[in-house]
Amino acid sequence: MGTKSKEENSKIEFTMQILKEEELKLKKSTVENLGGIRFDTGDNIMKPEYLPTGLEEFDKFIGGGLPRGRFTELYGDPKAGKTTLALQSVVKLQEMGQEGMWIDLENKWDPTYASILGVDTSKIIVVRVDKVEAIMNALIQIAKRGAIDYFVIDSVASGASVKKEEDLTRYNMAVFARQMSEWIPQIRPYLVTNNITAICINQVRENITKMGSFGKKSTGGNAWAHEVYLSIYMRKTKGGLPNLVKFKIMRERELMISEGDIIDILLTRFGFGSLDWVDEIAKNTEGINTTKDSIKIKNRKYPKGIMLVIGEDKVNQILTEPEPVITLKDKIVNIITSIAHNSEIIENTEEEPQEELPDDQD
Repeated sequence: MGTKSKEENSKIEFTMQILKEEELKLKKSTVENLGGIRFDTGDNIMKPEYLPTGLEEFDKFIGGGLPRGRFTELYGDPKAGKTTLALQSVVKLQEMGQEGMWIDLENKWDPTYASILGVDTSKIIVVRVDKVEAIMNALIQIAKRGAIDYFVIDSVASGASVKKEEDLTRYNMAVFARQMSEWIPQIRPYLVTNNITAICINQVRENITKMGSFGKKSTGGNAWAHEVYLSIYMRKTKGGLPNLVKFKIMRERELMISEGDIIDILLTRFGFGSLDWVDEIAKNTEGINTTKDSIKIKNRKYPKGIMLVIGEDKVNQILTEPEPVITLKDKIVNIITSIAHNSEIIENTEEEPQEELPDDQD
């Protein structure tokens, strides 16, 4: 009887039937956190869907966008724009009709700034907790039920805490690494099954290698480093307004991009943005010229990124007015004076020497 059944069906069909039977057994199991069986023929097993961040240049750089159902890590030095990039990604996810939550472990959620970047703060759950263990357990249950489309953890490093009986001056990374190694296997299956995108902001820590040299890596331990699907190192490399931020791919999984690739994107107090449209305007407007980093109007150079603050629609409106070049110049000077409070950046368009970004760490 059994042999006849195998002969009547192909090996693939027979194997898939066995998997279905095993899946039914799992559904009846009382063991938690096993996840579900996901199977199909080889030509139907696809890579993750990629969700755009709204920054076309950045999306191309990371292989199409944020991998859905996976962990994406944004880590780097303070003020490098990690939170800003995460917020701008949330804006795009909300435009797509997705709903999610922001885990504010650092207690620094700023609804005003989030609104300026375009986040609908009434449609995102912001969670603040005293102990990271509490939200870890809650996230497992939320992901298991597929209750949200995405979540942002700000930041992973804040999960490292000190036990009461320990020295308060100690930054207990070992305890946190163990927590992560236990949490990740429990939540991972549900991220994949329910297509939940996880954006994790992280900090850097000094890493002393066996050779005695210093490097930088993110916190969370080996389990975290192994699990991250896409890891981006961010670093602000130019002062003034705007800032030039370098992005380096530190780890990628199954993407058509290479670890170690670097891209520069401008960051203003109004978020990241592309300036391709500024070059197009300069080509069609007498009296305006642009370089990679600056815009030249009436023989004076200004940071090119200041155009992001004005906005493409407003600039196009100004160009329809009488004496548009003078009007645009006055607008730029007023913004620089009111926001930056530093007249030096009007002429400061020189690139400063920068130290190398850290090599990839295993």
